[in-house]
Amino acid sequence: MIRLSSTVKNIIEKNALLRQGMKENILNLSEVARKIHPLVETRVKKEVKISSLVLTLSRLNKHYFNQGKFNSIDYKLKKITSYSGLTIITFDNNKELEEKILTIHSFIKSKNSYITLSYGLSEITVIIEQKYSQYLLQKIKAPAKNIQENIAALGVSFEEKYFHYSGLLHAIIKSISWQNINIWEVSSTFTEFVCYIDSKNSRLCFDTLHKQFMTY
Repeated sequence: MIRLSSTVKNIIEKNALLRQGMKENILNLSEVARKIHPLVETRVKKEVKISSLVLTLSRLNKHYFNQGKFNSIDYKLKKITSYSGLTIITFDNNKELEEKILTIHSFIKSKNSYITLSYGLSEITVIIEQKYSQYLLQKIKAPAKNIQENIAALGVSFEEKYFHYSGLLHAIIKSISWQNINIWEVSSTFTEFVCYIDSKNSRLCFDTLHKQFMTY
C-alpha cells in the first residue's frame, strides 16, 4: 500500500511553486490540501479526507520542508540571451499559406535575420524581425489574425539533466509572471527555452532571470 505521507511529500517536492511555498511557510495548508486532493487519491487509490491531508502537510512542513530535508533542485541556467526588434504575426493555417511562409523563411534565413515559426492545430505564428514584417505581409497576401510589434526574445539555455526533471520551465515562467510581465509566445528545444515579451520589459525580465538562476 502506498503511504499517504510519502505520496504527499513526492507531490510537493516535484512542484516548484508548492515546494517554495512550503519552504517559506507562506501557504494555507487547507487550500494546498484541497488543491492536491485529487492527485493524492489517484496515487493512493483510495478515498482520503481533506483533514487527513492537512495533518500530513502540517507534519511534513514541520519535519521536512522547514528544515531543508526534502529533495530540492537548485536550477541554474547556463546562458541568457536577448534579441529585440521583433514582430509576432499569426495566420489561419492552410497548405498554400504554409508553402509561402516556408519560402519566406528560407529567404530571411539567407539574410542572417531572425525568423521562427510556431504551428498550432489551425494557426501558424511567424516571429520575424520588424524590418521584414511588411515584406512578409505583402508576400503572404492573406489577413493576419494578430500582429504584435515591439517584441523581444529572451532565450535561456540549461544543462541536459534538467530535461528529465519537472519544474524548470515552470520556475522560469513563474519568475517572469511575478514581475507582472506578459509572455506573448514561447518556444523550446532540448536545452533551450525562449519567451517572447514586450521590448519595454526585456531589461527587467533579463535581470529577474539572471538574479534567480545565474547568481551563485
